[in-house]
Amino acid sequence: MIRLIISIIILSLICAPLLAGTQERKFEMASGKELTVDIDLGGAVDIIGWDKEVFFVTIKYRGTVYEADAVEIEKTAAGVEIEVHADAWQEGESPDLQIKIPQNTNISINTLGGDVSLSKLEGSFKGQSTGGDLVLKQLKGDINMTTIGGDINLADSDLDGKLSSIGGSVNFEDVVGNVDGKTIAGEVHYKNVKARDTLEQRAPSPSKLDDLLKKTIQIQNSIGDLSELKELEQLADLSGIVEISSILGNKTGDIDIYEAPDGADLQTMGGDIKVHKASKYIKAHTMGGQIEIDHLEGKASVSTMGGNILIRAVDGPVKAKTMAGNIQVVMIGQADQGERAVSLTSLYGNIEITLPQNFSGDFDVELAYTKNSSQKFKIQSDFKLKIEETKEWQHTSGTPRKSIIGKGKIRGGKNKVRIRTINGDITIRESK
Repeated sequence: MIRLIISIIILSLICAPLLAGTQERKFEMASGKELTVDIDLGGAVDIIGWDKEVFFVTIKYRGTVYEADAVEIEKTAAGVEIEVHADAWQEGESPDLQIKIPQNTNISINTLGGDVSLSKLEGSFKGQSTGGDLVLKQLKGDINMTTIGGDINLADSDLDGKLSSIGGSVNFEDVVGNVDGKTIAGEVHYKNVKARDTLEQRAPSPSKLDDLLKKTIQIQNSIGDLSELKELEQLADLSGIVEISSILGNKTGDIDIYEAPDGADLQTMGGDIKVHKASKYIKAHTMGGQIEIDHLEGKASVSTMGGNILIRAVDGPVKAKTMAGNIQVVMIGQADQGERAVSLTSLYGNIEITLPQNFSGDFDVELAYTKNSSQKFKIQSDFKLKIEETKEWQHTSGTPRKSIIGKGKIRGGKNKVRIRTINGDITIRESK
């Protein structure tokens, strides 16, 4: 299996520490709900269905010290949401999660660097793992999942949909249904795989994704109208949304989209990503490059391993992460309409956000600065936040550091605003 090898120097924030070990959490969860899991870096996820209407998670910390909120778990009307924040680590690796949920539960998962295991479940399954394997057993329903740099192993299941890997093998055994397996730079193996209607043995279809590799199509500079991407969409067997990857072999490339009326899912190993105009959503990730969005009416979820993020206008919730770079976001639209949650993280850089007039937010802002820095960083906000600074230097995570913390609920605190950076300024403005 081809693995992604990423060398990253990660600077961690300081907060209330937890010693390594395990934690558990348990509460009622009805069947038919959705579990959403979003993990910034590392950590395996094992999700198991059982015959109880109960959510039960075991969190295993593998490092030495973590922030108290390293793992956020929230029960919502739709189900349960879990987030693991890279900036919450103190030392070591992201925690492993074992999650038990009602057997009839839909899954949406996005991880970076860890394996994902799903078993004994019935519902709809979607998501992506970067750098990790997908291990899928005893599943029933619809599936649309991808791994970049990992293998896919599906067994003892009844599924429709598709599974794809970039750089790994795809293995099906004892499977019924119309689920297709595809890979770039890997092999596809079927053993006792049958179509549901005829129960005839199925063989792997010729991988059109390999055509992409052979043709060495790279996204460079301007693509133009989305109609020019039709061949790419057909070759990748995609429909409904745009999904472009310039991870062809070890190749890199820039992505430039002029218009995406139905949303876009964009990835590149090492290039810039630019979106001029889009609706519904933009999901973008680059291993090293800048991300720019000019105008988006919908949800933004973007990340880069090293580069700036600039979102000039977004009418919806926004989540942006960079390992080293500045983040600049302008939220537009009516403050009291729709979801407007904010999560911005930089492990080294300035963060600036402008929010709509009369914005209602629950602000959780933290700026850490190290002893060997200029120590002149600050939080500036048009919203009235309670600002406090730790008095003592913390020594539990390498370079000694202090933190400036800003908190406050403004106009009822409807939308959660979480901002984290190290050795950079944080500026929060309100549109006039």
